[in-house]
This record gives sequence, C-alpha cells and structure tokens, in this order.
Amino acid sequence: MIIKAIRADQNAFAKYGCAVHLTDYEEFADPIQGWRCWITEKFCMDQAARIGMGFTREGAPYTVENMKRDANTKKLFACGAGPAILAVADTKADAAQAGDVRAFLLEPGDFVVINEGIWNDACHGVSGATHYFFLSLEDEESTEYVPIKGGTLVVDA
Repeated sequence: MIIKAIRADQNAFAKYGCAVHLTDYEEFADPIQGWRCWITEKFCMDQAARIGMGFTREGAPYTVENMKRDANTKKLFACGAGPAILAVADTKADAAQAGDVRAFLLEPGDFVVINEGIWNDACHGVSGATHYFFLSLEDEESTEYVPIKGGTLVVDA
C-alpha cells in the first residue's frame, strides 16, 4: 500500500493532535542585526519535558514497517532545516493498522503535537537526509516499535 503525505495543517492533523506553523504568527525582527523570530501564543504541552534530535539519511519514498506509541503522553515533533514527513495512526488496538496510517508533510518552522495513544514512526526527509527535533514528557514510559498490522507501507511526498 502506498500513502501520500499531505500538508500538516490544523484541520488535517486535528484527529492526531495540533499542528502549528510558526511563520503564521507575528514576526519579530531586527533588520540591523539581521535576526527574525516567531513565537506561539501558548504552548501545547502540559508538563516538564525532554528535548531530542533525530537524523535520517533516507528520503521519500520510504517504507514503514513498525510504529510506536506513548499511551500516556503527548509528543512534539519539529521540522529541522529541510522538509520532513511524519507518519501517524489513530488505532486503539495493540498495533497500528495499515489502513489507519496517514503521512504528514512538515516544512521548516512547522511542528505538531501528537496526542496520547497516537502511533507514530520517526520522521523521514522528503528528498534525502534531514534532522528533526522532538519533545516528550519527562515521565514518558519506555516504548518499543511494533509491526504494523496489514503489512509494510510505502510513504511518498
């Protein structure tokens, strides 16, 4: 089965959590010093958290055979310097179901927060190597990747 990644906007991603495009917020800039920044009005996480960075060498299309979930915590994913894809599934069973998996395209400056119990894969680059950041609650339980029921998926941009 092949699934195409779609843009992670708030409407498309609402079933899985929240999506934010930082550049949709007011820009603060100092043209003399050459900096620009954006900041959200409030943050989507409720407790103290850990910050991580992931790196992937592969770009789309790529295969997804396994997913993991954090049953009791939200998790934030933030796009690094290049576009990335995050595959998620809202399956209540003990493994993600192939028919439930959706892929979302994240551009630099985008982040998404997935709700508790949402299955997810690691992020992957669109056209090759990229990095991404993630934030998870400090009391996050240890989770393992579980094979997707219904077979391996191919994700494309």
